[in-house]
This record gives sequence, structure tokens and C-alpha cells, in this order.
Amino acid sequence: MLFLEPFAAAQRDRIRASVRAHAGPDGVADLESRVDPDTAYAEWIIDLLGANVHVRPDGTPEGDADDIISVIDAVTERWT
Repeated sequence: MLFLEPFAAAQRDRIRASVRAHAGPDGVADLESRVDPDTAYAEWIIDLLGANVHVRPDGTPEGDADDIISVIDAVTERWT
């Protein structure tokens, strides 16, 4: 199974955008062809997504952090 296959379209887009921003086109090419990834790869994706989460000083998520966190949860549930 491809890494992106179990996720909804919006989640796949969010993952691709994060990989593109942090790992460039080679990272996206690897993502698109990655089959049955190991836990370390999933954790790397989670780390990339986490870099896009911004939290206010009072601890509340800022901007689209809630959406990113839901994608992190989905990756965690499926691949770790």
C-alpha cells in the first residue's frame, strides 16, 4: 500500500505540501512512491507536519494548527 493511499484528499494535500516545503521535490517524489513505510518514515512525516504547527503563548493552536494536528493523528494511527 502506498503511504498516501489511506488518507483523504485534503490530508494527502497537506502531507505533500509539508514534504515539499521541507524536503523539496525529491522528497515529494519519494513520498508518492513510498510503499508500506516503516515507522521511522512515518515519524519523519509527523515531524515535518509538526514544524507547521504554531501555538499561541497561552497554548491554544493558531491558524490551521487544528487541521495539521488531525493529519498528524491520522498518520500516527495508520503508520506507527
